[in-house]
Amino acid sequence: MRFFKFAFHNDYQLKQLEFFESKIMSAIKTKIIKTNVNGINTFSTTDATKPPILLLHGAGIWVKNVDFLSQYYQVHFIDILGFGLSKPKKNCLNPLGKRPQDIQNWWVESIEDWLKHTGLEKKKFSLVGHSMGGFIARMSYALKNPKNIEKLVLLSPIGLNGFNVDKIEKNYENRKLIIKNFLIQKFWNFTPQRILPLIGLERLKLMIAKTRRGVVSAFPFKDDTVLDYIVHINRSGLITGPVAFTRLLNPSEGWLLPLSPKLKYFNPDFEVSICYGDRDWMDATYAEAFDLCNKIICQENMGIKIKSCESLEEMNHLKRSIGGISIS
Repeated sequence: MRFFKFAFHNDYQLKQLEFFESKIMSAIKTKIIKTNVNGINTFSTTDATKPPILLLHGAGIWVKNVDFLSQYYQVHFIDILGFGLSKPKKNCLNPLGKRPQDIQNWWVESIEDWLKHTGLEKKKFSLVGHSMGGFIARMSYALKNPKNIEKLVLLSPIGLNGFNVDKIEKNYENRKLIIKNFLIQKFWNFTPQRILPLIGLERLKLMIAKTRRGVVSAFPFKDDTVLDYIVHINRSGLITGPVAFTRLLNPSEGWLLPLSPKLKYFNPDFEVSICYGDRDWMDATYAEAFDLCNKIICQENMGIKIKSCESLEEMNHLKRSIGGISIS
């Protein structure tokens, strides 16, 4: 009986999420179609005569970018497997207890499978990834299958390097930190999505309204459409993606799969742009120091500041290529 109640609750939350997703997508003026590509929730603009571009999300959403980018591209944007309405198959990888490499391969292979089913693996396409999506983008095709990449744009990408986290020494002075670190390690995979479905709807809306204020205010809706969408993402019961993400991080060691060892041998023959905000928590100096890209861009006060650009025409081309992307 308890299982039946949970299953009914989960099914209801998914239907609610689909409803508010459709309201969010109504902000896009360009015609888009929604499909399910082997479990991947997919949205695409309809003009197939334009070159394709694939957008991989981080914590943000791409809705405000589609109309601009659709002037130059056929835009595809997806829910990464385990997030949003991209539901893994029943026999898929269980992220708990898996190695970080297994999680990475799981996401990379899901993108490769999506490209195969859509036919994009046979075409040249541009690839844009934000935050975690930037990590997957660089790993999925930029390092593994670069031949089909026309252009790679990474927005505040995670995983270019590890984090500098001081290790805790096991001595008397640090015993409280040792206990704290032990507890964090013990409950590291206990993601908020496990308990948020148990919180009352109004209380959860209030919590998210305070913590995601920038996201909610970035859209033109006068009602709670954006807030309801975020709330039902967290109440949907689909926790595979968030749990998998915790397997790539360690509270005492930081990012477990830094790309720096592989980037030493990365010599792409396509354009690579890495973009950061002027108050970005990711360190832009790493990309500069290792000469990882053709262009490094810093967004400042909602404008674009080009750190390295050879000409005005090149700057205009670059601004067109990333489309004034806003992920808040």
